Amino acid sequence: MSHAEEKRHTARTIALCAQKALLYEVSATPKPGLVDRAGSGAHRDMDLFSFLDSACALLPYFECCAQTGLDAGKKDAASLLPRLREEGLKAEETMLRATGGVNTHKGAIFLLGLLTASAGCCQCEGSICEDDILETAARIARPALDDFADASLTPTAGLEQHRRYGTAGIRGEAAAGFPSVGKTALPLIRNARKEGRSLNDAGVEALLALILKTEDSTLIKRCGSPEAAEKEREKLRALLKELPPVEAAARLDADWSARGISAGGCADLLGAAYFLLFLEEGTEK
Repeated sequence: MSHAEEKRHTARTIALCAQKALLYEVSATPKPGLVDRAGSGAHRDMDLFSFLDSACALLPYFECCAQTGLDAGKKDAASLLPRLREEGLKAEETMLRATGGVNTHKGAIFLLGLLTASAGCCQCEGSICEDDILETAARIARPALDDFADASLTPTAGLEQHRRYGTAGIRGEAAAGFPSVGKTALPLIRNARKEGRSLNDAGVEALLALILKTEDSTLIKRCGSPEAAEKEREKLRALLKELPPVEAAARLDADWSARGISAGGCADLLGAAYFLLFLEEGTEK
């Protein structure tokens, strides 16, 4: 196998881990207010099959991001964001074509685009270490913090909330090296698996932990304010005192689905945790 062929194979392997992560994230059930195998949650315009279509369509994008990282290496990681954003916009168009105009994975396109590119950068130097990938992803993402000072950008939920509440959202999470993934979700999933729980139940438990610890712009938007979002987290804390995580998630799912509440940003972070897990294990499991 030539060097170029080896790089293409590596990019494909990284991309398949990202695709698998999207498939596991949407399949984890129950998830409060989110699309899963039980239903559409608070999202009336999409279902499980919308996410499956999108995940299938996005594989070439993840492969492109991984190849970009492999070509650049860690030394040039800080310069990759403009290229990744350009590819991300194309990926959003691909997603919308696949889903009939439904936004299933916009957040995941940004987040997993960073991580697949970072994995490529690290693999270029022979490392697939989780800490290296998260640190390199932070280097790639830090220029995105400049968005907060750019008044010419089309307002998104994250930008509007930063201007109104001072929250940093997914840009801040990424620029900090995804601490909610590396320090919360991924260790929890690994521990749950050691204790014999399924990847489904481990994922549900990790999602609840992410909801409790993460500034989720989707949750804030759907609740109306950070204060209202915190009240919903208080409800979750109370449920977890009396119920096991999966049962607490099911109870909250019924409530949030009826009221139109969900934490889509946390779902994307769960996908990131699955990605790192699968990248470590390979695509066989």
